Amino acid sequence: ALLSLGNKFRGKQGFIVGTGPSLAYRDLSALRDEVTIGLNLSPLTLGQSGVTPTFNIVADKDVITQFRDVYARVLRGTPTTKIIVAGACETFPQELADEQTYFVPQRHPQGVVRFAQNPIKEGFWRGKTVAYDALQLAYFLGFDRVNIIGMDMSINHDWGKNGHAYEIHRNQDFPNLIFPGTQSHLIQKGLPGHPEYRALIT
Repeated sequence: ALLSLGNKFRGKQGFIVGTGPSLAYRDLSALRDEVTIGLNLSPLTLGQSGVTPTFNIVADKDVITQFRDVYARVLRGTPTTKIIVAGACETFPQELADEQTYFVPQRHPQGVVRFAQNPIKEGFWRGKTVAYDALQLAYFLGFDRVNIIGMDMSINHDWGKNGHAYEIHRNQDFPNLIFPGTQSHLIQKGLPGHPEYRALIT
């Protein structure tokens, strides 16, 4: 079914929505009528403006296992096309899959940056950021214009408190969520903005 979406959005624009702190307390309701590709837990932020993403890509193998209740309540059973990528396919809880959940398990070396024109068929090249997965998807979908918001490259954050938009502006439906802190291995394994990763973030 995913392969049939090739060039479906030719002539249109799309929005890739990240999780950066720049989106905290922003009114994103203008995106309701746009085609959106949400990254990982971005639906927590989008939902506060009444936006259900058209697509959502999960590439972090730890994020859904830690926030399965969030994922279940925000995305399961919605029209959102959920795309689970590479290593995340191995850890994704099967009970969270619905008819709109698709797995693209091919794994490519993370240190090699290439671009898949058809990532559904050949797999997503990682580029050390889920936004790169989204760019390949956007190309496959055929958009004439792609806008990226919420992809912040700053590193001076207290992760778990102000590293993501949803940590700063908490979704009222999930007031008690605990997010990984700066010293947790989940953050340290791929701290956004690491100088050694910048060459791989294109």
